[in-house]
Amino acid sequence: MNDFSDDDSEDQGMDGMDYQECMQLLENIRSGKAGYVDTDDIIEAYDILMDNDKGDEAIEVLSYGISQHPNRLLLTKATSLTNTMNFQEAQNLLDYLRPAMEDVPLFHVNIGWLMLQQGNKEKAVESFEKAIGKAGTDDERCNVKYEICSNLYKMNYYEEAIHFFKKMTKKELLYDYDTIFDYAYALGKVGRHEESKTVYEAILEKWPMAANAWYNIGIMEHELFHDDAAMDAFNNAIAIKQDYAEAYFNLGNIYNDRGDLPKAIEYYTDYIAYCVEQPSYDAYAFIGDCWERLGDEELGWRFYKFALKGDPDQHIALYAAAQRAYDEGKYQQVVKMLNRALKRSPQFYDCYLLKADAQHAMLKTKECLVTLEKGLHYSPDDLRTWMLVVITHFDLEQPLFDPKKYVEKMLPKYDNPDALKVILAYFVYLLDNDRKKAIEILQDVAQRNAEMLTEASSYNPLSIMFNDKKMKKVVESWGVKLEKPEEEDN
Repeated sequence: MNDFSDDDSEDQGMDGMDYQECMQLLENIRSGKAGYVDTDDIIEAYDILMDNDKGDEAIEVLSYGISQHPNRLLLTKATSLTNTMNFQEAQNLLDYLRPAMEDVPLFHVNIGWLMLQQGNKEKAVESFEKAIGKAGTDDERCNVKYEICSNLYKMNYYEEAIHFFKKMTKKELLYDYDTIFDYAYALGKVGRHEESKTVYEAILEKWPMAANAWYNIGIMEHELFHDDAAMDAFNNAIAIKQDYAEAYFNLGNIYNDRGDLPKAIEYYTDYIAYCVEQPSYDAYAFIGDCWERLGDEELGWRFYKFALKGDPDQHIALYAAAQRAYDEGKYQQVVKMLNRALKRSPQFYDCYLLKADAQHAMLKTKECLVTLEKGLHYSPDDLRTWMLVVITHFDLEQPLFDPKKYVEKMLPKYDNPDALKVILAYFVYLLDNDRKKAIEILQDVAQRNAEMLTEASSYNPLSIMFNDKKMKKVVESWGVKLEKPEEEDN
């Protein structure tokens, strides 16, 4: 954290001292030639001497500094104690300093850091507000706000940082590029994508060649599902900075999502070419996935292997390797690889399904069920997997298992349990022979997700319900398109 001085003396800092300069400072102190020494130089010299096992010499320098700036150096010490989690010592020191420094903004900033580190965000914000109020001039007030915002941002307290960024005028924000960029980035981190984009646009008004502002606008547009606008922004970043590797990578992702695999491969390759440091091995795995989907499995596998050589836990490449192992009947190896993939990417839903298949093949039914239910937390709208879960329960618990009660028990665990509701309607219709209640449940789903009913009608276990003439007539009256069931039961 950067301290703001309450001392009116002229800054005579040495700016970037080295060991020899520290020893020269010590010699000047001993000979009486040192005169006034800036606080920051005292602290820097102390740290350097301590790092070089010159403890006695470091104490000598610090003692000289305290004789000139007692409160300032003690306040710096309180900051150090807070940062090293010595909260009680920091509190004792701040209590000691309070009578002399109650009107100093930096004192209240330090109180705020202590409160924040102790998890008391409300008290921290109060202290930061007080620090701003104690500032005597507009410049000092601006500096205090910069101090608070900058460090809240660096400590990943984005909501709190935004609160104080908003206290800055537009002129104050635009005075420093890093400050307004941090503000825009913090807004994006907490999901306020439109606001973030607006701030990046303000940056471009003053700094039109800011390629990273265009790049981050692209990220915000993508988060808002405006992929055409995102692509324009990424291309604008590249127009300013041709070797903007991450912009190529994100363009590759968009083309990949759109199914334009040759174009995705082109942009992933550009990303690799323009990376100054080692490219992310994700790019090689994505290229492998694209080639595999284009039908060239061997070329895809070459890229997967390269990705795994550089990053043994690359989740997409691990999934591809697990698929190969599954085809070879190496089920234990499949489970081990997918556990690593899921540790890297817990939301990689396909891994749960393949892992469950391997466990089922090894007759580990209970483990299979646990895997499926865990995966469904990440994709609760998968009708087929829910039916597989129910069937697996039957394998374990028949004849005691009641599928309707099980589904009813699972419903509250999910925010959008439309797939579960369709399956509940199925069992209400099938087991209770209650068409009216089943229709009520399906109508609730149709109001939000008519496509779910279309999918369900094509799935054989569920199609029985939709083949009921009265049921079919009612569901189609809601504007739902029903499909013919598949020939084979899945």
